[in-house]
Amino acid sequence: MEKDHNYYEVLGVSKDASAEQIKKAYHSLARQYHPDVNSEDTNAAEKFKEINSVYEILSDPLKRSQYDQTLGEAQELYKRGVARSQFGDYQGAILDYTKALEINPDWAEVLYHRGFASYKLQDYRNADIDYTKALFLDPYLVEVYYYRGLCRMKLRYIQAGMEDYTKALEINPNFAHIYYQRGLVYLELQEHRLARLDFRKAAQLFAEQGDRANSQISLEAIKSLKDFSWAEIREIFQRTFQDSWIAVKTFLPNPIGGLLPAFEQLEQKRALHVGILLGVIFEVCFVIGISLILQRLDEGNHTGFLLLIIIGIIPFVNIAVTSGFARLIFKTNGSLTGDLFIAGVSLLPLGLLLFVSGVLNNWVISFIVAIFALCYTILIMYSGCHKISNISEEKSALTVPIMLLVSGLPFGLIN
Repeated sequence: MEKDHNYYEVLGVSKDASAEQIKKAYHSLARQYHPDVNSEDTNAAEKFKEINSVYEILSDPLKRSQYDQTLGEAQELYKRGVARSQFGDYQGAILDYTKALEINPDWAEVLYHRGFASYKLQDYRNADIDYTKALFLDPYLVEVYYYRGLCRMKLRYIQAGMEDYTKALEINPNFAHIYYQRGLVYLELQEHRLARLDFRKAAQLFAEQGDRANSQISLEAIKSLKDFSWAEIREIFQRTFQDSWIAVKTFLPNPIGGLLPAFEQLEQKRALHVGILLGVIFEVCFVIGISLILQRLDEGNHTGFLLLIIIGIIPFVNIAVTSGFARLIFKTNGSLTGDLFIAGVSLLPLGLLLFVSGVLNNWVISFIVAIFALCYTILIMYSGCHKISNISEEKSALTVPIMLLVSGLPFGLIN
């Protein structure tokens, strides 16, 4: 429950309110939060106790006078802390803020300022603690989310910092500095498209606010991203190879139980990249393997290299399309990314089979590998249909032979 700065604000009256006004405000709030009226609301019961405690002090002239004196002291300490902070005396400011908080521990504004002073002194942990307390008292302090996000980025709490920036933008979608800072985080995470969007929004807001300097800085950040477009592409390739290796290690020992975890551990875009990369690996293995086999059979001149490339693409497309049609027919909630992922992982064993057969020129080994490859392909297709495309077991058993059939059709073009 949000707490107020002082007792007068608890009752909703000014510091100069008369005894009669205080009494009237108390009775009104007491009726509103009385436990008999709010029997199931624990927050109301807590508020009722707080109202009674406050009224006990403000209704007694002596206690009220003593409270006013301590409240005045807290205000003076707070004002002095702000003044010291403005002159760069952050250590002195923290001492004053701390004394003010000893009088009123639930003063969110003082916690925020003390956190800022700690931030300036690079004491990010204590700043984070104060900002967190301030947000507990008032969860709509947008600047506190911003500065806590800065602290957490300094502490390398990347995800927590991103959440603070995003929450601040939910409260105030026109906070230009936050878009810029979040863009820097996306840049660090190699999410260049998202970084570009945030930098562009920051530049627009800065320009609308008349801050040309920061608008120009944001535009320069966008230009720098364009200079690193090739680096971005290289990073995507590196990450896709890493993701593919992790995925293969996850599902290959257990095609039935490991395929879904291999898919779910990836974001949609990364799963899409993995599916396409595995399809490309199949394509390379297919072209090399079939070329070597045809050369040994003295039929290399009958099927051109370009035709082999086209034929190798068809199984990947056919399996993805078949998976998509099966989802539509059986009305399940899979995705195109899932279809492409299934196609890529299903063809990987067959690609390795063709490559081994072409390189080794040993029909016994090729036959053994073919049995393993076909079994793995069937298991992977079944697991993909059932667990990724969310098709029932019975319907998956019907879909898999169709997928095998359409994936084998292109081989009829080889002569």
